[in-house]
Parts: sequence; structure tokens; C-alpha cells
Amino acid sequence: NLHDSKELLRTCLELDDSDAHSWLALARIEGTAGSLRAARDAVDAGLQRCPGNVHLMHAGAVFEHRAGDVEAARRRFAEALEASPGNAYVVHSWGLLEQQAGNIDEARRLYRESVEGKPQAAICSAWAALEAMQGNADTARALHRQAGELCSP
Repeated sequence: NLHDSKELLRTCLELDDSDAHSWLALARIEGTAGSLRAARDAVDAGLQRCPGNVHLMHAGAVFEHRAGDVEAARRRFAEALEASPGNAYVVHSWGLLEQQAGNIDEARRLYRESVEGKPQAAICSAWAALEAMQGNADTARALHRQAGELCSP
């Protein structure tokens, strides 16, 4: 159960508080249990011990977004991209935040800069989905085609 999982992770962290995976797992369990404050606290504690860990940074941004603090989420996404430029998880999550916030041009900018810097199929597909939702079928097809080419050997 979740309580036992949290206790086991806390024991792991007592043994090695530099284990970013345990901090991330604890944060995810807290988030799953509905405690966004505890999830955010676990991320912050993990980042104190594992500075620059992009997985924790990404999780922190996602938890801020879930908690409704869009500006804090944007700041955390920006920090995560600075630590790991072009990280597909960060770009995709941030792009989705901007789409949900109605900032379509900002989502496009994030996807475009990512694809121009380091083309990745996941980002091409996310951008294609955005364009399809906006009624830009030709652009969506071209981006899906590019995603497929990136997956081809």
C-alpha cells in the first residue's frame, strides 16, 4: 500500500539521501495520494540533495502545474530546460501547459525551438497534434511525417 511504500522510500533516503530516484518515487507516491504539497516538498528536498537533476526538476514543474501555480510551473520548466536543453519530457509537458493556458503561440515556439535544435519524434508528434487541433492539417501531416522519419532506421 502507499503508506508502506512511503516508509520504505524514507528508509532508503535515510541510507542514501543522494538517491534522486527515491526522491522522485516518493514525490510521485505523494502526488498519487493527492498530497501535492508533500509531493512538492519531496521534490524540493530531493533537489537540495541532487541539484540539477532534470527528472526532479520536471516533476516539480508538473506538480506546480497540477497545484494550479502556472507561473511557478513555467519557472521550473525553464530551469529544467536550462539543465537539460531539448529534454523531450520537459518540452512536451511545458508545451501542454501552454496549450491548456491558451498560449498556442508559446507552445508552438517551444516545440519549434526543440525540433530545430534537436529533432525528436515525440516533440514532432506533440506539435502535430497541436496543429491538428488548430485545424492546420497540412502542417500536422508534415510534422507526423517528420516524426516517422526520425523513427526510421
